[in-house]
Amino acid sequence: MGIRLTNAVTKLDHIAGTKTAPIQLLEYGDYQCSSCGDSYWVVKKVLQGMGDGLCFVFRNFP
Repeated sequence: MGIRLTNAVTKLDHIAGTKTAPIQLLEYGDYQCSSCGDSYWVVKKVLQGMGDGLCFVFRNFP
């Protein structure tokens, strides 16, 4: 059973990875937030490890 996003991923989102990946990870963040900036490196490593199995979506939410 998959969970669907209320607001689907669109071309307005910042996307890394393949949009058709079986897993979509969505982060609401702020470009000026230091914690959000720190998490970038963790997400980047996870993306590298999962390859085409993960789509990462970032939505700016200051």
